[in-house]
Formats: sequence, C-alpha cells, structure tokens
Amino acid sequence: MGSQTKAGFSSTARLGLSLVHARGVGWMIGLAVAGVEYAASAAGARTPEEARAAFRLADPRLTIELVASEPQVSSPVAMSWDLQGRLFVAEMNDYPVGTGGGRIRLLEDRDGDARLETSRVFAEGVAFPNSVLAWNNGVLITAAPDLLFLKDNDGDGQADERRVLFTGFAKGNQQLRANGLYWGLDGWIYGANGRSDGEITRPGETNAISLRGHDFRFRPETGEFETVAGRSQFGLARDDWGGRFLSWNTVFARHDALPEAFLKPNPRIAAGAGLVSLLASGDDSVFPTSRAPLTFNRESVSHFNALGGLFLYRGGALPPDYQGNLFAGETLLNLVHRRSVHPKGGSYEGRRTEQNKEFLSSDDPWFH
Repeated sequence: MGSQTKAGFSSTARLGLSLVHARGVGWMIGLAVAGVEYAASAAGARTPEEARAAFRLADPRLTIELVASEPQVSSPVAMSWDLQGRLFVAEMNDYPVGTGGGRIRLLEDRDGDARLETSRVFAEGVAFPNSVLAWNNGVLITAAPDLLFLKDNDGDGQADERRVLFTGFAKGNQQLRANGLYWGLDGWIYGANGRSDGEITRPGETNAISLRGHDFRFRPETGEFETVAGRSQFGLARDDWGGRFLSWNTVFARHDALPEAFLKPNPRIAAGAGLVSLLASGDDSVFPTSRAPLTFNRESVSHFNALGGLFLYRGGALPPDYQGNLFAGETLLNLVHRRSVHPKGGSYEGRRTEQNKEFLSSDDPWFH
C-alpha cells in the first residue's frame, strides 16, 4: 500500500484509500470508513478530517486516508470487494431496535481518484445485515434467520434477485448473530456462529443441522452445509495455509489446531477441544488513548472486552513485517490491536508488536 512506482512501493504505506487495488486487505479500508463516517451535524460527532486527526498510529511509516464518508456510507459493519473492484458494504442502520432497516451499499471509484464517490443502495429492507461476501456476480449476506444471495441481473446497480440459501440461524441479541463470511482454501465458505446458534435448513426442507456450539461452512453452488469447531463470536480469519482463527469478545484469537472432524470418533473428547488460544493467560491488557467509557456490568477498561472483526493480513502492500499479522478492533476502547503470529508446537502464539501502546487508537469515542 502506498504510492506505487515502477520500482515497487514507496517507503510510506498508506492505510485506507490507497488500498482500493490491494486484494485481501479490505478490512483495513473498513477501519478508515468506520472511523470517519459520522456526519458533523450529529451530536458529539467530528468531521471526517477531525476524526482522522484523532487517529494515532504506532508505526510512523503508515498513514490513513479517507475513502468514504456520509452520505456515501453510514453505519458500516462489514464489506467485500468483487472482481470488478466494487465495494459492497453492509450497513446496520437498524441497530439496535429497528425492524428490517438495514441496507447493502454499493460503492465505486469511477473517476480514478481513489475515492469511492459513487454510492448506491444495492438492497434495502435487510434485517441487521452483519456480513457480506461477493460471489457469482452478487453477494452473500448473513441476516438472521437467513443467509441470503443478492444479485443485480439487469445492471442498474440494485439487486433484483433475492434468494434465501439457508435459514434457521437464531436471531438472539442483534450483536450475537451469524457473521464473518470468508472463503477457505478448500472452496468452502466459512462463517462464525455469533453465539446465537440455530437449526439450519435449506428452504423447503425439514432436515435441520444444529449449529449449537459450532461455527459453519457451506458451498453456495451445491447447498452443502456443515458445522465446524467453534463458536466464534465476531469474525473469523485464515492464513495462507488454510489455518482457521476464531474470535471472542474477550479472547483475541484462537487457532483451530486439530479440526473437530478428527476428534468426533472419540466420544470422550469434547467439541472444540482442538482450539488453542494464541495468547498466554493474563496477556490481555490494552492501551487506549480515549477516555474510559461508562460501563454497566463492571467491564474492564484496560483489558479486551469487545473485540471484533478478526483479520489476518495476507496482502503484499504493507511492509514485510506485517505479513501474517492478526488484527482486531477493540470497539469499546476505540483502538485496533495487532499481534505477530509465530509457530509454537502444533499451533501458534501471538506476540505483541507494540509495547504499552496500540497499532491504532483514537481519543474519539465514535471510533469503533
């Protein structure tokens, strides 16, 4: 990421807008969008430039650039690039008590200035959409109780096809629903449980698969659906070898070191026994630069509490020392935490990359 030259990339990496053409790093753009999308007219909100000025990056080689702000996008929670370089964004405008007011937004850079100035509502009336993944010239959406496929067949930038591929994902709390779609190396699409479980069927069928205590994977072209070890709360990630990493609000990352399929023949082994935490016990402190938020359940404001959006960087644009690093947003404390990943026995360990500070933080309480 950064200014591309004939010789390669400049020494200054740019986090945000210049990632438009860097595959596999859309989550980074999500940080910039989520941090600056609030309109200045909203109470307590900052302008995009004010919000950007509040960002604190630990690495002086990196900068953040604006990709989109209101009215081009609002309440973004997930995004996915398609093969045409278009960005699909799930907007959870109906959170927390709405009734189907969520949207899927389509953003494009048509004038080549690396700003996503063209914005259209691709689909609306989607209940609490929290994950989007481009597939088959359309997008897959998790919107409990359904997993949807949306597609624009007539080329007007709006979905005219809406199909339910699977249903039965429990609604539960709006924050705790199936999410985190990503492609696996094995050709399956993986998803996170979200902690609400469910009994999953295909439309018109009665044979249900229990999601209780598990994550899942499926093949959208065939309708195959399986459970895998879990359960991940907010997001999933994988490495170049297909290794799967799970998230939890208070646990930075776990590794699926021994897939459940190998453990099932032994009834004495509990589901999820092959999951290994990447962090040592007690290694969960964080260093926010924002004021401590008001909490209601004695939540810690100096440790992991509301982690989400686990992401493993597999791109080629950031400096080499970022390759294979894990990132997650600590949404309660307005920061992004990073760990480098190193082999340890049959699994991995996550080592701090920043000491007594965070990869990215802000004193803006609206930055999540």
